[in-house]
Amino acid sequence: DIWANTVYIDPLAQIARKGQSTPTNAIYYETFLQAALIADQLGYHSQAAEWRDRAEGVKDQINTLLFLSDQQRYLTGIYQSQEVSPTIYAQAWPLAYGIVEPDSLVSVIQAFQELLNPDPESTNIGIYGLYWVLEGYGKYGYFSDAIELIENYYGWLLDNGATTWCEGFDKNSYAGARSHGWGSSPPWFLTTHVLGARQTGPESWQVSPSFDGVDSVRGALPLPDGVLNIYWENNICPTNYLDIEAPMTTSGLAIIPDSFDDTILLNGEFIWHAGVALIEGIEAIEGNIYIPLGGGTHQISIVNSYNGSSNYRKYSCS
Repeated sequence: DIWANTVYIDPLAQIARKGQSTPTNAIYYETFLQAALIADQLGYHSQAAEWRDRAEGVKDQINTLLFLSDQQRYLTGIYQSQEVSPTIYAQAWPLAYGIVEPDSLVSVIQAFQELLNPDPESTNIGIYGLYWVLEGYGKYGYFSDAIELIENYYGWLLDNGATTWCEGFDKNSYAGARSHGWGSSPPWFLTTHVLGARQTGPESWQVSPSFDGVDSVRGALPLPDGVLNIYWENNICPTNYLDIEAPMTTSGLAIIPDSFDDTILLNGEFIWHAGVALIEGIEAIEGNIYIPLGGGTHQISIVNSYNGSSNYRKYSCS
């Protein structure tokens, strides 16, 4: 069959396009969740609930039928009643969409890293599929690994003369496709996961800095009423800095990873210490501190006992 008659996962993922495919079903799961969000926004709450139930059913089937518990990795799929061995695709898509069960997470990430070929000259992931690889890294705080991958793969393209986003990692591909949007996942990753900026509504945003991967970063996110400017600085010890400048008509959240003895200052005022909010409105939710902010300029200082923001990999500060 030609590629147009099968599910399109990635140019190199021929093996994942047929049968009971793990990456395909991961996309199916996420599609139900996104449809449910839209339904809720439109007031179709019963339909949203039904789609969320169906999403959970797909997730359960993926983890029951396609996960190899003895190997702690996912099959690529089942085709004509035959199991298709694990590939990078079968690990990256469940990671990107949050399908992996918590007690298997570290093992699946390790499998994901073992299966990913780091050599761009003989890569086993297409430039299109790299988006899901980066999402898998970003979702669980592996920012340094993701940046190393970007530098390795895209640095190789630059060394070979690329001047814009290519269609593939073939060093000659830019000669035939010099402006291919599907190759542009690094800016999305760097903006969303490293800088930490997202637009969450017409007049709302959130900033969840990684404080990892680089020493400092400065960037901007265009909004309908202006630009959200962000700068953060990650110091070895003991203080990280986050500066936010937001359009006056907007509001948002700064989301800071919590540590047991964090002290946080907002514009010089103590607002959080050792697990306790010192002003109203600040909440700790699932290992993060949520600080509501309006438009204007905000300077946040985080005094902590570790360097790094991953919920799964904490670093000592000594």
